[in-house]
Amino acid sequence: MKTLITGASGNIGSYICKALKDKGFDIIPTDCRQADNQALPVMKLNLLDTEATEKAIQNVDTVIHLGNHSYSGHPQTIFNENCAMNMNVFQAAATSGVKKIIFASSIQVLASEGSGTVLKTEKPDFPEFPLDSSTPANTRNSYALSKTTGENMLSYFASLYPIEGIAVRFPTMIPPHHMKMGKQPAKIGLTWIRQAFAALTFPDTTNFLECVLNTNLPGFRIYLPASRCQRASLSLEDIVERYYSHIPWNPDKPTDRLIDISRLKEEIGWEPEDEAEFY
Repeated sequence: MKTLITGASGNIGSYICKALKDKGFDIIPTDCRQADNQALPVMKLNLLDTEATEKAIQNVDTVIHLGNHSYSGHPQTIFNENCAMNMNVFQAAATSGVKKIIFASSIQVLASEGSGTVLKTEKPDFPEFPLDSSTPANTRNSYALSKTTGENMLSYFASLYPIEGIAVRFPTMIPPHHMKMGKQPAKIGLTWIRQAFAALTFPDTTNFLECVLNTNLPGFRIYLPASRCQRASLSLEDIVERYYSHIPWNPDKPTDRLIDISRLKEEIGWEPEDEAEFY
């Protein structure tokens, strides 16, 4: 299975490329830059260049599309260029007969990044807990809007072409050297509160992608993966009482975590191995 990965020079991209290659996948890393200490050579590719993107994606089975601007920057640039990159990748994949597209969306489509470091009067407005793949988008910044638009684009292509389209609402990504620091932070950051304390370690991300790559997933679907623990050394009861007492809990869903990942186990056989109780 020949797998092209965009955004391969980023922290998570470079890790995933090496980890999947070590697992036996035929990986083609691409990015607009070559990172320092890159484990694998990277094909230079500007995703805003339609022709270059089409050429790069020829004769590829799967695309893992990580290559977008982050939420820091000019709102118009973030939205316009992310949407252009996504359209170029998805159309090129459809035209060349790619079988599967895995798109890096973001948990920010549910609760967008705020500003400041500590939540004061503003409260997250999730419709209910636990969050899962079916939680509706509630976009509050241009980055989240570009990701929601990307999900809609992928759904469109999966409905018209024989493409498996998987949009992954990734939470905060935790590299190995930040895992299990064992220290509770002095203050709980607004980002963590607004994103339901969700985190995913790099190794769990790799295992998740391996499961997605190895599973037949026709049509379009959205996944929200998270590592086992996302409570910053606080109990779930403390978390709910302090920050989410105004949010109802669905009685038909699990009550032991803020992110329900049961669908991922059922459909792709994935369960996280790491505890993401660290920052």
